Amino acid sequence: MAVLRLEFTNQQVIETIATGRRAWESLKRYESWAWWVEVGLALDKARTEAMHILNLNQPTGQIWSREWGAWLQETGFGESAKPIAAMH
Repeated sequence: MAVLRLEFTNQQVIETIATGRRAWESLKRYESWAWWVEVGLALDKARTEAMHILNLNQPTGQIWSREWGAWLQETGFGESAKPIAAMH
């Protein structure tokens, strides 16, 4: 089954995601609680909007997993902020 590709049109959601992506990239260099908060806000807004686009009541199931996973990879949120070994 093909990935639908989530297309967000709400400007506030788009801006929140952009801010979260910048924070995510910054977290790859060094930690900041404020950046983690920005990432969390971005993912929360994106999840809510994605559920609306996909006409889902809950973020579960095959369609959700496929679409959300593809979006995370496409936007870079699917990558670790830091290598796991560096977090010890």
